[in-house]
Amino acid sequence: MKIEAELQNALRLNSKDKVNCVFEKIYNSYFKLGMFIALQYLDEHNSIEIVDDAFVSFFEIVLKNKRCDIKNIKQYLCASIKNASIKKLKELKNLVSFNEDIDYHQNDCNDIYLIEKLFAELSNEEQHIITEHIILDKTFNEISDELKKPLNSVKSTYRRAILKARRKELWLKK
Repeated sequence: MKIEAELQNALRLNSKDKVNCVFEKIYNSYFKLGMFIALQYLDEHNSIEIVDDAFVSFFEIVLKNKRCDIKNIKQYLCASIKNASIKKLKELKNLVSFNEDIDYHQNDCNDIYLIEKLFAELSNEEQHIITEHIILDKTFNEISDELKKPLNSVKSTYRRAILKARRKELWLKK
């Protein structure tokens, strides 16, 4: 069952335990992804704060309305975290490099290391297209419109980035 359907079901049953269980599942499923996005803009401390705030805000909205009208929770949280990170970055006016050494828990370290290694091999445009398509689940048409580039150009840039990653054996499986 998709997580959105699980949440709707728990809310419909009006079971606090089931709702809390689904919230915990959502948090555990998307926390690392949220951190990955926030860390592209902010340091670790601010990233944790932004990610936690996004989850709390999402949970409060759902609990207040006693329903979830969001069709794709992953995309909603990713967009919220990205927007909040950019807003925080503007407030701080202090860009932290994505490749800065950050102290992670051991189990997170390998994923982050692979992502950093992959991004070191890619151009900024390739990084952007990979992030938008894989992480934020945007279509190539949406990315094309956003970048004001032809659709085939976006697709070929994406394909070129994937081939680079495969040649270097850096490909991350979903």
